[in-house]
Amino acid sequence: MSKQNINVELFDLMLKRAAEDYIEQEGEKIKQEYDTVDEFEPSAEFERKMRKLIKKHEKKKRRLPKPLRTVAAIFAVIIVGSSTLILSVDAIRTEFFNYVLSLRDNYGVVLNDKVTYADLTYDISEMPQNWDYIYVPTRLPKGFTNITMKWQQGSLRISYITKDGERISFLEEKITNKQTFFDTENVDYKKIAVGDNIAFLNSKDGRHTLVLEIDGYKFVLKGNDPLTSNALIKIAASIEKYK
Repeated sequence: MSKQNINVELFDLMLKRAAEDYIEQEGEKIKQEYDTVDEFEPSAEFERKMRKLIKKHEKKKRRLPKPLRTVAAIFAVIIVGSSTLILSVDAIRTEFFNYVLSLRDNYGVVLNDKVTYADLTYDISEMPQNWDYIYVPTRLPKGFTNITMKWQQGSLRISYITKDGERISFLEEKITNKQTFFDTENVDYKKIAVGDNIAFLNSKDGRHTLVLEIDGYKFVLKGNDPLTSNALIKIAASIEKYK
């Protein structure tokens, strides 16, 4: 996938997530306002103009790039779902985009106190000769300080373990030309944004798995409850080179 396509995917994911939060947040306000607003009875002329605008919008939408189609769809949902139609279209649009900008840090990954800086030492004496460095997460939940490392045929598996036996598994391997980065056909994974990269997340029955690619390396993070999928995302966002 080209960098341009990745940026389009990331922008699309950011908008969808922002819209979900915005609509959920505004939903309660709309419910409260609904009882106090008189029922709107459009005139025949108003309905005719609206049908004309919708038809015009459908034609224009087919010519828009994907991110702009997403913006248009989100904007339409907000307007149709709002009971405050007395507001101008410009006012609603401005309100939504101000909301997205005010929360933009939430759509990258913001590390909080549940995942803290991990100043750990790794033994790379057995690192294969065709590897110049390894990648490791620089932030982990508190208590995951015991490390086990195992090299296997061009891959490295690291386990982070607490004194109570809780475990986070971290696998990294180089992606070869013949290797498929990730097969999502047979597993139900959700596409998410992790920093500037697209990743795949699966959470089922208290087990969480995250897969992403950085600079030609594939990474697989696994953890179980009480570790949350959100914590796993934050761990993935902290991955850096270790020399």
